[in-house]
Amino acid sequence: MRFGFVDGDMAGAKSVADFIDNAVAAESAGLDSYWVANFLGHDAMTVALAAGLRTERIEVGTNVTPIHPRHPAALAQQARTVAALTGERFTLGVGVSHRVLVEGAWGLSYDAPWSYMQEYLDALIPLVAGERTQVRGARIAANTQLSTPDPSLPGLVVAALGPKMVDLAARRTSGLTTWLVGPNSIAETITPIATAASGTEAVRIIAGIPMCVTTDTQTARELAHTLFGYYDRLPAYRDALARDHITGAAEAALIGTADQITERIYAYRTAGATDFGAFPFGTATEQANTLALLAQVAKEF
Repeated sequence: MRFGFVDGDMAGAKSVADFIDNAVAAESAGLDSYWVANFLGHDAMTVALAAGLRTERIEVGTNVTPIHPRHPAALAQQARTVAALTGERFTLGVGVSHRVLVEGAWGLSYDAPWSYMQEYLDALIPLVAGERTQVRGARIAANTQLSTPDPSLPGLVVAALGPKMVDLAARRTSGLTTWLVGPNSIAETITPIATAASGTEAVRIIAGIPMCVTTDTQTARELAHTLFGYYDRLPAYRDALARDHITGAAEAALIGTADQITERIYAYRTAGATDFGAFPFGTATEQANTLALLAQVAKEF
């Protein structure tokens, strides 16, 4: 199992320097990957590039970049550039985001998100691989080829919560990434569908989870409600949480002592997750303890 640091503005706005510091800390701790979520702050792919330039070994990636406001050719061009500058350590995570953002913030259509992702991948995958793409779908059209000569290729994963998107991600890319999905859902829904779709048990399943190593579980749980309660209002997350038989996003967070959390991380590995990415939250001390636990578990697993 690979271990990563999931970063983003989930707990408040961060400067680019904050992101870079966390990437360097993740690499120093011996983690395998550093992921940047894309909200309304800094662009995740640019931050991943900055993190890659300040590190030497660790995988850097987006978790995830929304596809609606970016044409596949533009996204592939940027991804190949980041891969070239980071020495093939970059993985592009893409997702359809949510109706409230796509329609409410950007004024774009969120109709048929699964079909849109399918068309988008039809155009994106050849371009990322350095090949020509010729697509004329209902909503995506592309007829071009990039001239980037660098041999470095980015990895590609898709954000997937529901069964249809899991199937699409596993069939078309190297894997999928999740957020706030528990081990029950991974074991009972995601792993079987992804394995069947890809034809291999090696398909990548990245589990992203908020995490706080603490003895003050009540305060941490209250903070989790404040930070992650937003996800309870998003239909895709409500459905995913229901499959784990929990009523709110805060309940998905791993909160407790190091021993308690380690046991729950084991459950993710048993469920079929190949990667575990933690978003440390809480006080500065709790976040430091969370990173220390990740480092310890990464050595033991």
